[in-house]
Amino acid sequence: MFNRGLVLGKFKILHNGHIQLLDKAIKSCNQLDIVIFSSNLDPISCKERYDWINTLYPKAQIYLHKYDHLLVDDLFYQIPVLTGCNSYDAEFMGEDHVNDKIFDTSEQILMKRICDASEIIKSPYRNLKKLPPLVRKLLIKNIAIGGVPGCGKTTLAKKLSDHYGVKILTEMVRFLIENTVGNKVSSKTFDEGFTNKVITSRDCNIQSYYKNDDKFFISDQSDICDKIIWDKMGVRYGNSLKFNVPDFTILVEPILNTSKNMRDNVFTLKERFNLFTEIVRYHRDNKIAHYLINNDQNIDSRIAKSINVIDGLFA
Repeated sequence: MFNRGLVLGKFKILHNGHIQLLDKAIKSCNQLDIVIFSSNLDPISCKERYDWINTLYPKAQIYLHKYDHLLVDDLFYQIPVLTGCNSYDAEFMGEDHVNDKIFDTSEQILMKRICDASEIIKSPYRNLKKLPPLVRKLLIKNIAIGGVPGCGKTTLAKKLSDHYGVKILTEMVRFLIENTVGNKVSSKTFDEGFTNKVITSRDCNIQSYYKNDDKFFISDQSDICDKIIWDKMGVRYGNSLKFNVPDFTILVEPILNTSKNMRDNVFTLKERFNLFTEIVRYHRDNKIAHYLINNDQNIDSRIAKSINVIDGLFA
């Protein structure tokens, strides 16, 4: 057991490798000092990172250190000024920082590297399981229910919205038509002049939903799916139309049914499945976080599967 230990890090995005290191350090020391380095260029605010670590390790002493150019040699002088301690019993760090020990008198405790931080920062949504739940909660705000016409996504989105008590973002096509005077516009006449005003209103909804710190929201259809479908249909839209990429998408496989809905009959059943394959391929090729729900005819089964997926994102 060490009397006083030290952990240094940027924690640009707190991941499970950090958690393993901090767990080891907090259990091994009577007092643990954690120094968070930050700059104005960091993608996640210093306060956010401080709150994460303070929530998980309330007994640790946490310090913030802003820098322009971080040099290990300078820390020998800066850390004592910051923490009031010029002699530590142990320094805890990842094995890739074997040459970064600061104090000659301290023991260096190296932890095996289990996460590639640069890869997680580059593609956080592809690496959700490598992040602790409180970080996922910040990252995952827009959960879309996506698929081709007639797959039951709107019903599923409404059921999930009711289950979690969260807001639902209307599908782009439906939003455009419902917000057009007289509702007489065809889905094939989406040009720049028409979409500007309506999409600005929809984007305001999206931004307000993202500002809700405690809740995610459900999108009825992924904008990415809409774009693929519209391109296949030859829908014309202006350059001003913004296609938002959801934080996570549940892709719903087409249902083997014979819907009488006009919009659902734009494609034959075979065309729907081919289009769905294209949508899935696009998500995989572009590393967009998603999960597939198969074509179970039972809506209750689809709801249960979707709830398990969403609950798992934050567990």
